[in-house]
Amino acid sequence: MATLQNIADAVGVSPSTVAAALKDPDLVSSETLRKVTAEAERLGYRRRGPGRPSKASRLSIACVHGPGLPGSGTRSPMAEANLAGIEEEAEALGLRLKLATVPRDAASEAAFEEVMAERSVNAIVLLALEEPGDYLKVAQARDLPAIAINRRPLFGEHGYVEHDNFGGARQAADELFRRGCRRPLIIETNPGDFHVRARAEGFRHQMQHAHGIFVPDPAVFTATHFPLEPEVHREEDDARIHGLIGAGVDGIFASEGGLAWRVACALERLGIDMPQRVSLIGFDD
Repeated sequence: MATLQNIADAVGVSPSTVAAALKDPDLVSSETLRKVTAEAERLGYRRRGPGRPSKASRLSIACVHGPGLPGSGTRSPMAEANLAGIEEEAEALGLRLKLATVPRDAASEAAFEEVMAERSVNAIVLLALEEPGDYLKVAQARDLPAIAINRRPLFGEHGYVEHDNFGGARQAADELFRRGCRRPLIIETNPGDFHVRARAEGFRHQMQHAHGIFVPDPAVFTATHFPLEPEVHREEDDARIHGLIGAGVDGIFASEGGLAWRVACALERLGIDMPQRVSLIGFDD
């Protein structure tokens, strides 16, 4: 029997993209939709009807962790507790949980690709990995939701959770659209950073594919000054924000919380009402 994975492999997209194309064609490009539907027809794929659940249709998640987990040699009892909690919650929700160990000295995109190639999953949990950036790149490329938990276990017993930058930015796009914004803009201070870039890409992807709104390239502002002092950037911010609002921008997605605060201060100085005239969303870790 044909599966979403079979179609995805043949077309060269992720299974989640195939599912989106078959369920809601407006979420994908016309070319992707054409390829997916043609391949689904060729393979004789049939979607499972309502009322016919099976274990094979359950969601699967991969928990990717360093070599210290599971086992007695872990440096962080909290990370061990995280894993136990993930296993317990997955069982309660009926999720298939697949554990994958990656070497501590091989935290690379290639190593993770090799791990993921052996497992069909719908979401990824990264546990106790000090630098999850490379893994998050792979998750984004596969259009998989991902979350990093306790990513810095050597810092002691304080858990650290990092929200999925790509998915979170798509939620921000939906919120601005709900507020009535139809000419949004992305602003950022560090376009070279992977997390910042993922936020911008997620926002633009959702605006274009879900709402049919084109978002231009991000406007790059001077790096935020810390400790945060909005007055340091007053002249630049006032001039640029005045120009953007004059050009008709009605929504601003700031890729950093500090930058959003600077914009809010500039809007206040210029006497521009929020959110009546312009809506502002700041995204940060």
